[in-house]
Amino acid sequence: MADSPDQTCTTRKRQGSSDRISVLPDDIVVRILSFVSTEEAVATSILSKRWRPLWTLVPIIDLPDFDFDSSDNQEMFIEFVRNVLRINKAVSLEKLRIQCNPDYASCAHTCICTATERDVQELDIYSYETDTFHLPRDFFNRINMLKVLKLGDGVLVDVPSGVSFPNLKTLHLSSVKYTDDPSVANLFSGCVVLEELLIKRIYSNDGIHMNVSISTLKTLSIEYDSGLRDHSFEINAPALDRLNLKDVILRRNYWMFRPDMHVHSRENANKLLRVFSGVKFLSFTVLNWPNQLGRDCNPLFVNLVRLELNVGLKNWNLLLLFLENSHILQFLELTLSEGTQNSFGSRYENTLTLPKHVPICFLSSLETVCLRAFEESEHELQLIEYILTNASLLKTMKISAYDSVLETFLVDEKLSTIPRCSKTCQLEFKCQPYVPIETPFIPFG
Repeated sequence: MADSPDQTCTTRKRQGSSDRISVLPDDIVVRILSFVSTEEAVATSILSKRWRPLWTLVPIIDLPDFDFDSSDNQEMFIEFVRNVLRINKAVSLEKLRIQCNPDYASCAHTCICTATERDVQELDIYSYETDTFHLPRDFFNRINMLKVLKLGDGVLVDVPSGVSFPNLKTLHLSSVKYTDDPSVANLFSGCVVLEELLIKRIYSNDGIHMNVSISTLKTLSIEYDSGLRDHSFEINAPALDRLNLKDVILRRNYWMFRPDMHVHSRENANKLLRVFSGVKFLSFTVLNWPNQLGRDCNPLFVNLVRLELNVGLKNWNLLLLFLENSHILQFLELTLSEGTQNSFGSRYENTLTLPKHVPICFLSSLETVCLRAFEESEHELQLIEYILTNASLLKTMKISAYDSVLETFLVDEKLSTIPRCSKTCQLEFKCQPYVPIETPFIPFG
């Protein structure tokens, strides 16, 4: 006898509420467990007999919080970590992520040393910004097989001479502490195959000189936020094709820190531009720039195809320099930073001078332009009109503005009447809520 419609519906509901994860193959379940912390993965062992051993096969150990409320909790956690390391049966250990409290360094050292003995592929080690965490003795001699190393938040970088990291491709240094210049030099000289380097400093009272001389380096991201003094950079990276620089104003005198320079001087601005004259992708945030560059400042960005520039129209001359010297530029994203308006007063106080000659990229390569933080000023409209009437291959112009601005803009329909040199160019408008705009590093490709 056939089931009634009500019985069929009930059966489907029961099937829909069944445990779908448990029927997956072990390797897929193990992969899913690798996305949660080790403590959460271990907790799944109580679900059923089938789940009991699966967490031991997870190739990633994630211990995000190494802090304790009492000595009893400390001992319990240390025992938990020891059991995890002893029971883990993964064929190869892919990653250890650990946040370390310096007060319980011995337990953290046990985790780190055990991982290196198993030829771990990636180590993410963090502490707390207000503390100093010392890595295990001989740590930098133990990581020959390591491919990814991420250190941050109070970890002390003290590298002896003569070390080598023959497999290290990615290195992140986020708010770490350095013993001295030679230690930094030892670290970089040992990176013989490094391709990606991130250096982020939240604060520091030390004056560190960083000589980034790495022939294999392809991606470099440098972010300095505040309070930095007497630091300097020297960059020699002939293979570099992706560069991200981020800056903020430090004082009312508009001191801007950049590799080995304050960017309020013409000479230092020239040096900086030469550093990344060969990159393909550039994301650059700058809130103060010399009004007049030196006569010798005419770098040709021969490889630049994608430019993300976070400036104000006060720094209009910097945008012009890039447009006139980037002959194969295809993508331009321009952010007229709110920080510029707040720090310098009116961000449109300077006269907007357009190029005497149409940039070569306007005639041969530029296809996409994105304008962020649009406020419908006369200068912005003048800039947009110049691009639309001269970029012959332009396919898309995207404009994002705050809700109230865009409303007015759409009513006035100012841009719709501007003639376009490219017959295929499309205008796109987008509302956005107000948030502080940053220029994050994005691995283009």
